[in-house]
Amino acid sequence: MEPSVPLLQLGTGPGGDGWTCLTAPACARAVAAVWHGFEDRLDGLDGGLQRLWRLHVPSGRSEWRELPQAPGGLVPCRRGGWLVAPRDGVYHLPGWDLPLQRSADAPYDTRRCRFEAAACAPWGRLWLGSSVDTRDRADGAL
Repeated sequence: MEPSVPLLQLGTGPGGDGWTCLTAPACARAVAAVWHGFEDRLDGLDGGLQRLWRLHVPSGRSEWRELPQAPGGLVPCRRGGWLVAPRDGVYHLPGWDLPLQRSADAPYDTRRCRFEAAACAPWGRLWLGSSVDTRDRADGAL
């Protein structure tokens, strides 16, 4: 596993660079990180290893969960859980140990395109961005 940048704290590090490592690397390629302040937990996606990861910052304990496809977006749900957007659609993950539940199919040819990012507006609107894998024409959309 190729390590990503671990959580760092500004200060005098052992290398003299001013940073101190607080935790071991949690994943290979972290994207879509979501902070849960009440739990002191950081959740995110690891697209390179096709998994969802989370880190409990005070203890340094990290966990990960395999996903069936490389994820492209992660947003928290108001009533708990997450919306995960892999290549073929949008799924609801109601809890860490529960199965994914398909919410919507992707509106494009999944052989050519994939979800690249997800965000949720304060009013609850879900925004998904897609990109094209083959570079012969521009099929990506928002």
